[in-house]
Amino acid sequence: SRRRWIRPLPERLINKIAAGEVIERPAAVVKELVENSLDADATRVDIIIEKSGTKLIKIVDNGCGIPADQMEIAFSRHATSKISDFSDLDRIGSYGFRGEALPSIASVSRTRMVSRPAEADIGTELLYEGGVLKSRQPKASPVGTLIEVENLFFNTPARRKFLKAETTEARHISRTATALAIGRYEVGFSFSLNGRSIFSLPGGGTLADRVTELLAGGKTLIPVSGEAGPIRVDGLIGPPEMAQSGRWGQFLFINGRYITSVSLAHALGAGYGEMLPKGNYPLGAILITLDPEEVDVNVH
Repeated sequence: SRRRWIRPLPERLINKIAAGEVIERPAAVVKELVENSLDADATRVDIIIEKSGTKLIKIVDNGCGIPADQMEIAFSRHATSKISDFSDLDRIGSYGFRGEALPSIASVSRTRMVSRPAEADIGTELLYEGGVLKSRQPKASPVGTLIEVENLFFNTPARRKFLKAETTEARHISRTATALAIGRYEVGFSFSLNGRSIFSLPGGGTLADRVTELLAGGKTLIPVSGEAGPIRVDGLIGPPEMAQSGRWGQFLFINGRYITSVSLAHALGAGYGEMLPKGNYPLGAILITLDPEEVDVNVH
């Protein structure tokens, strides 16, 4: 019988496999890229989407930028500026830490990045297609990073076919953009979909400003705050008459990171007792703060 040699997979194939794990849908690309912007200390992030993200996902930030000699490293697997040793995993303060997002995204799209740190006179542009670096050149640009992801999943047709209707994918992207803008309410955010502005929010505001604007269209919400042992809770919730038939208006965060948790969502509903109409869910945003060592962000 033929011998089967065990050998390492080619880097590009590894990235394509990782893309299946990291990038479930276009909304996941938005999340990963915006979190990179926030980790770069951006005070302004613009999200531009065309055709539910399959045609274009464009993120522009005014963060610290990436030095020219570091840009290609950013696209290599498990390369990250956010953690460096084993103990860092127990106290992750950044959003990203695995170093998989950029190579994964680049492996299943056409990705263009232009970045310039404050100390550089000019930026650098990289262009990747299906994970292969196609060009690298100097480019005039403001301080910060611009990244464009086009033709997502062009080389993984099964994944592209698996995407839901355009309206569904757009809804997931809108929810992700909203969550990111609430979790970091002090950062200026804009979000446009197919040329239409969905929201444009100045930086420097309060949690109440941000949640009221995004979730309640300016209507009054009920502030929530309290501490119990090591846990602090802040947020705003809607009165019972603002309850909705689904959980799309509900946003939960731990240390600024948007999460989904059935038990926490249930606890939020339970707080309303009998006041909620049957089958309805409260609207609102709850931000929980606790010691990072008490949270395992590596759990999916």
